[in-house]
Amino acid sequence: MKYRPLILLLIAVTVALAVAPLPILLGEDEAEDPPKKVAELKVTEQYSLGGKGNEDALALSADGRGGFWMIMLTNSAFSVGKSVVKASKTMERYVGRFDVEKRWEWAENLKTRYRDDFQKFDVAATADFGWIGGVYPKNLKDEKSGDNAFITRMGNDNVVKVKQEFGGPVNDIFCALCLDGGTGVWVACEIKGPTKIGELKVKQGETRSLVIHFDAEAKVLACAEISSDGSLHISDMCLAPDGGVWVTGVYTGAAGFGKELLTGGTSNQAFLARCDSAGKWQLVRSAQGGETLGIKVCPDGKGGCWLTGTIAGSSKFCQIELDAANQVDTYVARIAPNGNCEAANTLPGLLINNVAGICAMGPDSCWVLVNTYAGESIRNPQYRKETLIALVDAQCNIIGQHKLTDNHTYGGDICCDAAGGCWVTGNYQEVMTYNNVSLIPRGGTEIFVLRVAPPK
Repeated sequence: MKYRPLILLLIAVTVALAVAPLPILLGEDEAEDPPKKVAELKVTEQYSLGGKGNEDALALSADGRGGFWMIMLTNSAFSVGKSVVKASKTMERYVGRFDVEKRWEWAENLKTRYRDDFQKFDVAATADFGWIGGVYPKNLKDEKSGDNAFITRMGNDNVVKVKQEFGGPVNDIFCALCLDGGTGVWVACEIKGPTKIGELKVKQGETRSLVIHFDAEAKVLACAEISSDGSLHISDMCLAPDGGVWVTGVYTGAAGFGKELLTGGTSNQAFLARCDSAGKWQLVRSAQGGETLGIKVCPDGKGGCWLTGTIAGSSKFCQIELDAANQVDTYVARIAPNGNCEAANTLPGLLINNVAGICAMGPDSCWVLVNTYAGESIRNPQYRKETLIALVDAQCNIIGQHKLTDNHTYGGDICCDAAGGCWVTGNYQEVMTYNNVSLIPRGGTEIFVLRVAPPK
């Protein structure tokens, strides 16, 4: 049989392509990297805290030398180092310290009022002291009295060094705090007038969303305001270059950051903004599209930050499109110092996902804590819940994970340790066993603390 030259040429090209390596087929720049194997991370330390009632962990902060500070909610009686927690029948908030020797040192009652509505408390620790923030009742015995925002600086000996109340005559909302890189602190809150914060006057009937810089003696150094004609809530903040802060949250309508104005329409949109140490807004970014929330932010060590929150539907953040595969997904984004998004991704989960915390050792990876739910439906009548502890790389892909699959476990907060691992806290109702040690709750819910090691 004779073959025409054109047919021979086509056969040769087909054979060559069939045996050609994949990079030639796609082009060197288009060849996809093989998916990285997700390492199963190990718990190396485990601790519990609580009595015969109910406990919950609200906030956690590493002290930079192997220990951490925690804010907890309890209605029990139990020992914490040299202190005794003895809460009344209603829930009370305590701050406690776990030292470098791997022992609980003390706990101190914050003497705040527990309300059914949400009130946030936060803690930021160093090797020598910790800042605590929240809301404090004008009259603890009078249920009708309002709550003032407050900050407290305590030493490692649980002695109060400074306490400052601020805000208006009615209920303030405390949002977040973070260290300023020295001995001072940044605070985000919603203040209702009439009152005065530094040079800013808040009139009767006004509510201001403020980011306030305090020095070591709780004196106001700077105050930045976010205006809004819709709804706005600040969720978290972290240290930015030159002693400023990154701030994240959610808004609808329009939100003003100095001369910058964001317009988000009627759906919730995440925002990320940065101000300098003098309270001047330097940049602001917003998601566009589906409903997104900015929930947690942490510094990357090089002037940028890691951002995480939730997304429903499709949304664009800094020119990167994200699509939620579930009803609500958790996203993670790595943000450059100029506010540009360098990488972003959604994390795999169940039907509904809610981020609880984030921390990072640098720009190459971060830890994320997510509570993920299956929910109830005709096709999935069994309620499922998992707590995901994920290590994410610079491209926002999971490279290591540990899951708590018990139906009665809930992750509360996460912070990094000095060895590249993380501390995770939350509450549990059934026995948890790690390293041949069982954590056994004595009452309703009890607090757990786990140390998760990085991959080898």
